Amino acid sequence: MENSFGDYLKELRLSRNMSINQLAEESGISNSQISRIENGLRGIPKPETIRKIADALKVEYEVLMNEAGYLPDKKDINTIIETGKQYIDKARSDALISSEFLDETENMLKRVIEIDSFIENNPNIDVETKFNKYLELQGYIENAIYGMERINKRVLISMNRSQGNGQVPENLRTISLKYLNLANVQLNKIRPFRNNTKSENDEADYDIIVDLWLDDIIPYISFDESRFFPVVKEEIDDILFEVAPEIRDQIEITPQGLPRSLKSIVKSDSKIVDKILNPLRLIGFRYKANAIDNPSSKKYTLDLEKWLKEGSIMYHNIILNEDQKQHLLRTLSFMVQDDTR
Repeated sequence: MENSFGDYLKELRLSRNMSINQLAEESGISNSQISRIENGLRGIPKPETIRKIADALKVEYEVLMNEAGYLPDKKDINTIIETGKQYIDKARSDALISSEFLDETENMLKRVIEIDSFIENNPNIDVETKFNKYLELQGYIENAIYGMERINKRVLISMNRSQGNGQVPENLRTISLKYLNLANVQLNKIRPFRNNTKSENDEADYDIIVDLWLDDIIPYISFDESRFFPVVKEEIDDILFEVAPEIRDQIEITPQGLPRSLKSIVKSDSKIVDKILNPLRLIGFRYKANAIDNPSSKKYTLDLEKWLKEGSIMYHNIILNEDQKQHLLRTLSFMVQDDTR
C-alpha cells in the first residue's frame, strides 16, 4: 500500500507539472518528506498530511484518502456484519448471554445495513446529511463491536479462561476508524481546509464543526436546561482527563459552556477537534435516552411530547426515526384522550 500510494502521488504531482519543491512550498510539507512518501520510505502519511497535499494539488481530499487506504469499501461492512452474526449465533447456540442483549446487538447490525443502504441508494443527498449519516453509521458499528466484545468475554468465561478482556479482532476497530475518516472527509467539504491562510469566515467554520460534533451530546441535560445529567457530566470529565488534561480546567461542562469553551480552544488549536469531539459524540450516542436512568434525574418530570418532537429517543438500542416518533405521539394522544373521557 505504501509504495502504491507513493507511486500514485508522484504520478499526480507530475500530471500537475509540479516539482517536489513546488509541492512542498504549496503544502507546507518538507520536500524530503514528500520524496520519502513517493519512494515508499516513509509509509502512508497521516490524514492531516494528506489533506495538505490534496489542497496543494487541487484534488479531492476523499480521492487521496481512499488511495491511502483510510476509507472503507463494501467488504468492510460485510466483515462487520458477518463477524457479528458469527458471535451472535455462537452465543445463542450455547446460551451464553441473554437473548435480549443478543437481540440488541443484532439490531445494531441491522441499523448498520440500513444506513449503509440509505447512503448507497441516495447518492445525491447533501453533504451535511451524508456527514451525519456516516457519523451515525460509525456509532452503530461501535455499539455492535461493544456487543461482540461482551459476547466474546462471556465465551472466554464459559471456557474457564478468566484471563483476557474479550477484545474482538483489531480489524473491526480499523473498519470503525475508516468510517470516522469518511465522516471527516464530508466535514472537510462542509468546511474546506486552508493550508496557510486564515479568513474572516474561519471563526464561523470552527463554530460549525463544534456544533455538528456536539449535536449528539448536548440534548442530555437536566430539565432545567442548565446542566448535564450527572452520569453524562462524569463521562465528559473523564474524557477530558484522559485525552486533554492540559485544557481540562478551561472547559465549562454545562450545555452552554461546553460548546462555548471548545469553540474558543479550537481557534488556537484545531487538532483538538479530532482529539476530543469524537469521544464526546460517542458519549452522546451511547446515552441516547439512557441518561434518564440516572437516579439523580428521577426528581424531574420528563416532557415526553417535547422530547419526541425535539430530542432523540432510543428503544432497545434503536434510534427512532421521525415517522416512528410521530406514530408514537399519535398513539399517546389517543391513550390520553381515552383516559380523560
